[in-house]
Amino acid sequence: MGPELAKFYEEYRPNKMALDLAGKFHKKVRQERFEGVKAFMACKLNEGESICPHVQKMQRYTEQLHNLNVSFDDELAIDMVLNSL
Repeated sequence: MGPELAKFYEEYRPNKMALDLAGKFHKKVRQERFEGVKAFMACKLNEGESICPHVQKMQRYTEQLHNLNVSFDDELAIDMVLNSL
């Protein structure tokens, strides 16, 4: 936590601080998840594009979504990549 944010919350009780922080940052995380899923689902191999960089891009999307706690199994990820080809 940065010094400015720490100073802002120094009078807060821990549970009130946690609730306030969750309220402020939950929308941002939710938006990031939405944008990541949207980009992953919309990704298509362009004509003339090499498959290897495309699959690497799809892998980055799956890693990003995993880091944002979006859960899907390997079979769904494979199906999504195959659908994008």
